[in-house]
Amino acid sequence: RGASLKVRIKPDKTIENDLFECRNGNCISYENVCNLADDCGDGSDEEDCLNQFVCRESGERISLDKVCDDTIHCQDHSDECNEQCSKRIIENAHLRGFAWFIGVSSTTINFGVIIKSVNRMMSLDSSRSYFRDILLVTLIALGDMMIGIYLILIAIADELVGENYCTHQFDWLG
Repeated sequence: RGASLKVRIKPDKTIENDLFECRNGNCISYENVCNLADDCGDGSDEEDCLNQFVCRESGERISLDKVCDDTIHCQDHSDECNEQCSKRIIENAHLRGFAWFIGVSSTTINFGVIIKSVNRMMSLDSSRSYFRDILLVTLIALGDMMIGIYLILIAIADELVGENYCTHQFDWLG
């Protein structure tokens, strides 16, 4: 295997240069360093590892590929609610603008249609079929207006909550 350097760290212990020295004096193979398991017994083999995410409250370590994957691995949700994977109700800025535009225009236009249809029904001297047609148009406009209001409410909530949506979503969703 070639020459290896032997280092004496304690009077009763000798380690080779391909071993990691734990804070507690134990030695482990470098293949056991940063492997998400406390092989030293004191956690020193998992400190300062760049391939891990440390949960905020518990200190539990998870693989980086489990961060921002829409699956909660940390009890405090810190693997999904952090600076790296900040979430909004409507992520895309274009969709946020579109939600505002559609919500406001749908609400405004359909409110006008409802007012016009109600006025027609009040001054109606015509047949029942014409009344039925106006009533159906009014109901469709009412439904569209309600969807517009819903889009406006979502856009408002997105503006109010902003980047903090992730922390609130688990409370809201139960």
